[in-house]
Amino acid sequence: MARKLTIMGAGGTGLALAAEWTLAGHDVTLYDDSEHEDILAAVRRTGHIEADRPEGKLKAPAPATAVGHDRLALHAADTELFAFCCTAWRQEAMIEAVLPFLRDGQALLFAPGNAGSLRFRRMLGEYGVRSGRMPQVVVGEMEGNWFPCRRTGPASVFQALPLAPHAVAAFPAVDTPRLVKRLEGLLEARPGTCVLEAALNSPNVVIHLAASLLNIGGMEKKGKGFCLFRDGLTPAVCSVVEKVNAEKEAVFAAYGWTPRSPLALLREIMRGEPSEGLRRFVSLSGPDGPEHRYLREDAMCGASLLHQSGRLAGVETPVLDAALTLAGVLHGCEYMGEKGQGVTLRSLGFSGKKPEELNDFLTEQGEKDASCH
Repeated sequence: MARKLTIMGAGGTGLALAAEWTLAGHDVTLYDDSEHEDILAAVRRTGHIEADRPEGKLKAPAPATAVGHDRLALHAADTELFAFCCTAWRQEAMIEAVLPFLRDGQALLFAPGNAGSLRFRRMLGEYGVRSGRMPQVVVGEMEGNWFPCRRTGPASVFQALPLAPHAVAAFPAVDTPRLVKRLEGLLEARPGTCVLEAALNSPNVVIHLAASLLNIGGMEKKGKGFCLFRDGLTPAVCSVVEKVNAEKEAVFAAYGWTPRSPLALLREIMRGEPSEGLRRFVSLSGPDGPEHRYLREDAMCGASLLHQSGRLAGVETPVLDAALTLAGVLHGCEYMGEKGQGVTLRSLGFSGKKPEELNDFLTEQGEKDASCH
C-alpha cells in the first residue's frame, strides 16, 4: 500500500531515500529551500533520479518536489512521515519550515539525528506558545544514517550499501513503540533506549573526527580525491579510534545505554579484502579539508555532546577531548564545555541535570513538558 512520505533535504541522503521509496511505490515529496532549487529542478526536468545502488544503476521515478513554504503546504497536510535528511546546521530551518503544517498523528524522524528531535521539541513548544496550537506528533531519531551515499550530480546519487536495520528512539522514549510501528514497511527498526543513545551511537561520532584529524595533511594535499576509508585507515589511526570507542562505551555504561561499536567494520576494511559492498563503501569521497562535515559537524554535534555527557557523569574522555581541542584550533572556536560551540547540554535544556535526571527526562519528561504548552 502506497504511503504519503515527505523528505526534508535534497542532499545525497534525501535523493537516495527518495529513490528507495519511489521504487517501492510510495507517494514521495522531496522538499528543500530555494538555495537548493537546482537539485529539485533537475529532478523535475529529468523525471527521475539516477541511483547507482548496490544492485545496479537504476532510474527511480521522480518524487514530487517542493521549494519554499507555499509548495510545502500543498504536500504536508496528508503526510504520514517527515524524514529529516539534512546536516545539523540546517535542521532548525527545516523544522521552522514544517511547523505550521503539522497535524495530529504525524511522525518525524531525524537521520542522522544529531539531537534534532530535542531541537524539534523545543521549537514545537515555542511555536505552541506563539500560535496557540500544539500538534500531537511522534518525533525521534535513527542511530546513524539511512545509507552511506554521495550526491554525484543534481539528480544522481551513489549509494554504497543497501538499507540495513537500525535502532530508533523517540523523544520521549515512551513513544518509541509508536515510532517503530510507524516505520513498519519502510525500515527494519528496533527500539533504542533514548534519543541521545541513538544520536551518539552513530559510527561517525567515533570514527570521523579522530581519523580525519590524523589525516589532515593527506586530505589537504589530495583534496577531492581523498577517501578516508580507503586512504586514511592504518593500524595507528585505528588504534586511536579504538580509544575513542572505549571512552564512548564508558560514558554509555554510566547512563545504562547500549553502545554500538564500529570496530568490526574497521577491522574488515583493514584486512584488505572487503566484500563488494564494502568496496563501494571505501570508495566514498571525503573529507577534503578541515571545513568538511567529518570535522566541523562531527565536532560540533556528536563528539562535543559525547564529551559533555561524559563530563556530566564523571567519566573522563582524554582522547576525545584531545580531538576536540585540535578541531577547535582548526576552526578557531571552542567545542568543549557547556558554552562551547555547537550542540551542548545547555542548548538542549539539560544544564545542571544529573545523569539519572537526564535519563528520566528523555524517557518521560519531554511528554510532560509538551503537554504543558
